[in-house]
Amino acid sequence: MARSAKTTKTTTKPKAKAAKAKPKKQNWESRAVKRPIEAGASQDCPFCGLQVAFKARERASQVICNIYENGAWIRVEHYHDKCYTKAKKPYGKALKK
Repeated sequence: MARSAKTTKTTTKPKAKAAKAKPKKQNWESRAVKRPIEAGASQDCPFCGLQVAFKARERASQVICNIYENGAWIRVEHYHDKCYTKAKKPYGKALKK
């Protein structure tokens, strides 16, 4: 017995052109993050002028701020946790991470 092969006709739809994704314009803003001071860290606090330095017997925190102007990164500032509060949080509420 011979079997007959069934032929099926498939219809293909024309593919739609892929939409090009527009690059999102990054609107970088200055921000602050609260973190523990790590060993080897020694930056000057812009508020009090003293070093934000690691001390083995203290579990001190620091606020690290990324500073942007006109959408471009300028610098990083390290504040003592208390100094950032006394400075009236110049770069907004410090996020905890």
